Amino acid sequence: MRHGSSGEDEPTVGAADGPRGKVCRSFSARWRARGVFGTTVGEVRSRVSVPCSPHTVWETATDWAGQQRWMLGTFVRVTGGDGQGPGSELMAFTGFGDIGVVDTMRITQWQPPVCCVVRHEGKLIRGSGGFTVVGGETESGFEWWERFELPTVLLPLWWLLKPFVVWGLDRSLLRFRDRCVFVGRTKV
Repeated sequence: MRHGSSGEDEPTVGAADGPRGKVCRSFSARWRARGVFGTTVGEVRSRVSVPCSPHTVWETATDWAGQQRWMLGTFVRVTGGDGQGPGSELMAFTGFGDIGVVDTMRITQWQPPVCCVVRHEGKLIRGSGGFTVVGGETESGFEWWERFELPTVLLPLWWLLKPFVVWGLDRSLLRFRDRCVFVGRTKV
């Protein structure tokens, strides 16, 4: 599993598109480097190898209500549309008990079973995020990434929080891998 910041312009994409293909394109490196309106971008990525087909990985990742089974401290629900294409809206609550953060999102790219990209549109959490699935018949690579737009003044706070965010994402993807295996077994 690999995590942390990346200098890449886009997340990893399907093998047919090449590692720098046009699938799942989001913000350019130029945009990230210069900052916009006093903001900077904090980025995290995590990858995990999953012993399942891309279809099973995609199905598990896009089971929004089921994400609570593997994403640490997070509950997700569809709030607009069907949750299966661009324009659909999602809401996530991350926290413990009544203390946490609400994250409102809109799906901007939907290319099953290769990638999903969302735009975080909340007052507190803004930016983009998504995942890509690359694989063969029985083995898949899954990468989850987030790019948070942060006021430049909060950059030192991001540096303090980033290790905890990365730790949580890494642990969540290990749980995701286990969930995919379970889902794959129940289909046989």
